[in-house]
Amino acid sequence: EGEFAMIVVLSHTHKTFSQVQKAVRKAVGAWKLTVSGKDLKGTLKRGEKHQAGSKAFLISVVGKDQTGIVYKTSRLLAGHKLNITDLNSKILGRGKNTLYALMLEVDIPKKFRLINLERELKQMSHETGLEVRMKSVERLSL
Repeated sequence: EGEFAMIVVLSHTHKTFSQVQKAVRKAVGAWKLTVSGKDLKGTLKRGEKHQAGSKAFLISVVGKDQTGIVYKTSRLLAGHKLNITDLNSKILGRGKNTLYALMLEVDIPKKFRLINLERELKQMSHETGLEVRMKSVERLSL
């Protein structure tokens, strides 16, 4: 719809967060971007992607392009307090045959009851007409 949003997590050597904000605003200067930020006090170390005690899953959502695919999927995952560690999307085709493909990598605690999430993803698939699949990254064969 003519808009783009991006979240960037970065490490820096500045002493204060306001110095980081000033450097970022200077870097994007002429691009007319809206930039906002916050200081993260995360528990992950540099280079880590997943919390200890969790497993990575891939969730794919594919179907006729329609408003709200990312919103509905991420809202469902947030309702379970699950962390999306990567998200990619692509519009495929044109006109009546346009498809939307969404791939999410999700951190799921090992003790999490997958059956409830699987049931809700199936319900979302039924309501939207989208194909929704979930696989453990460890179970993927290349």
